[in-house]
Amino acid sequence: MKILVLTSRFPYPLEKGDKLRIYYQIRELHRAGYEVQLVSLTEEKVKKVDYQQVKAFCSKISVFRITRFSVFIHAVVNILKGIKRPFQVAYFYDFSIKNAIDQIIETEKPDHIHCHLARMSAYVEHKTLPKTLDFMDAFGAGTMRRADISPFYIRPFWRIEARLMQRYEQDIASKFDFSTIISTQDKARLPFAATSKTLHVIPNGVDVDFFDRSDFQNQNNTIEKKYDICFVGNLGYYSNVEAVRFLIQKIVPLVKAQKPDVTVLLAGARPTSEIWGFENDHVKVIGWLDDIREAYAQSRILVAPLMHGIGQQNKILEAMAMHVPVVTTTRVNNAIGSTSEKDILLADTEGVFAEQILRLLQDIDLQKVISENGRIFVQENYSWQHSTQLFMDLLNEKTLEKQPN
Repeated sequence: MKILVLTSRFPYPLEKGDKLRIYYQIRELHRAGYEVQLVSLTEEKVKKVDYQQVKAFCSKISVFRITRFSVFIHAVVNILKGIKRPFQVAYFYDFSIKNAIDQIIETEKPDHIHCHLARMSAYVEHKTLPKTLDFMDAFGAGTMRRADISPFYIRPFWRIEARLMQRYEQDIASKFDFSTIISTQDKARLPFAATSKTLHVIPNGVDVDFFDRSDFQNQNNTIEKKYDICFVGNLGYYSNVEAVRFLIQKIVPLVKAQKPDVTVLLAGARPTSEIWGFENDHVKVIGWLDDIREAYAQSRILVAPLMHGIGQQNKILEAMAMHVPVVTTTRVNNAIGSTSEKDILLADTEGVFAEQILRLLQDIDLQKVISENGRIFVQENYSWQHSTQLFMDLLNEKTLEKQPN
C-alpha cells in the first residue's frame, strides 16, 4: 500500500513531540512494508543529514519552504475571502503548495493520505481518497489554556483562536474517514468526542532499545550522576516554560531548605531568555543535545511539574525507559496510566513535589524500585511497534471499506 504523509514540519531532528510521533510512525510503516511518500512544510532549510535520516524510510520526499512573509500574505487572503480558519491552520496554508500537493496526488495516486495535525488538513479536506487525520493533541483546549495564562493584551487573540480551533476540529473530523489522538484524556477534551465513532486513541511510544542506560554505564555498571533533578523538553514552548518557572521558583527553594547543595539540569531546544536567566551555581541550562539521553543519564530524578499541558509527555516515557525515576502531576500521568508509588511518584503542589523529590534523594532503595518498575512499565505498555500497529489496523480497515467492489 502506498501512503502519502503530510506534515507541517520536517520530521527530523526530534526536538519536538509532533516530529517524534510522525518520524517513528513513518519508520514503522516502512518496516511493515508500506511505501511511504512524504510531503513536508518547513520554515528552515532542511539539513542534508536530517533529510537522509528520513529518506531511509520514504520512497519520495517533497519539501516546501514557507516564510514569514508568505504566512502574512496567506492570512490576509484568508481574511479577504472570508475563510474562518484558525490562525494555526491559515499559517501553514499556501495556495501554490496546495496546487503542488494536488499534482503529487494526481501523479502518484496514493492508496491512502495521512494528514499529521489539523493544521495540514485544509490541503486535502475535499479529497475523496481514503484519508486519516492525526489530531495528536486537543489543540483547541490547549489554546484556550494559553489564553488563560497569556498577558492581558494578547489574551483576546488566543481566546478567539481557541474558539475557532475547537469549531474547526469538529468540522474537519467529519471530512476524514477516521481521526486519531494521543490519549483518552485528550480525546475527552474534544467537544465532539462523545458522539464520534471515527475518533481513536493512538498513544505515543518509546524506542526502548535506544533509551537504554547501558550505553552510559562504566566498567562498574554504574553511571555518574552530576545532577539531582532534571527537566527535559522544548524550552521555548509556553507550557514547558511555565513548568520550569514553577520548578525553579517554587519547588527548588523548598528542596534547598533541606538539601542546600541540590543541583538542577534544564535541557532542551530553544531556551527562552527567561530560562537562561535561571542559570546559577546550582542550575545548569543547556540547549539542544544531539543525544538527549545524556540529560537523563546524568540526572537522578526527572521532575515535570506540568499543570496544564495537553497530549502525552514523551519526556516521562523516555526517562522511565532510562531507569530515571519520575515525579510529575496527576494530569500528566492520566495520559500515561502508570501506577503511583510503584512506577512513578505524583505531586500537584510545590510542597508535595518537594517531599517526593526529597524522598527519592534520601532513599536509594526507593530510587531503585521506582526506576526499575518504570522501565518495565514502558517496555510492557509503550512501543512504537505496538502504537503504529493500532494505526495500521485502522488504516487497512478504512481503506478496504472504500475500495470498489
